[in-house]
Amino acid sequence: MEIVDEAAKWLLARGIRQWETPPPSEAWESFREPLRAGLVYLVRKRGSPDAIGTFRLEWRGGTLWPEDRQDAGYLYTLALRPSHVGRGLGVLVIDWVKDLLRERGKRCLRLDCIASNKRLRRWYEALGFQYRRTSVDGTYVLALFELDLRPHG
Repeated sequence: MEIVDEAAKWLLARGIRQWETPPPSEAWESFREPLRAGLVYLVRKRGSPDAIGTFRLEWRGGTLWPEDRQDAGYLYTLALRPSHVGRGLGVLVIDWVKDLLRERGKRCLRLDCIASNKRLRRWYEALGFQYRRTSVDGTYVLALFELDLRPHG
């Protein structure tokens, strides 16, 4: 959550309210079960013990994706320390997640972001994600995206 809080402050300074800062107790709670289940990942540079990013990978869509797909993986809370933004690490993480999902027989990667974050939305679309719809989760208006992992050709 320290990484998420750093990213939240950095984004807020740029006018984007992605996550609350400091993280409320509910945010910590939302990480407890996925952490126990081994679904929270840390991003590290090779050979370094220091985490520079984090994300959650889940196998159910929850309230955002009521039409749960058994062949989908759901990426949540992808955050990098601000000192590492803009170095292509997000693409590396997405590529790693795609490979993992394919290894597990999944055909689809789903994620969301704050709907007003136009830059992030364009980035996801440039990576091949398709916008599916807008959804409201509490006080957040989210854009939902999906990426087909099946080979095309």
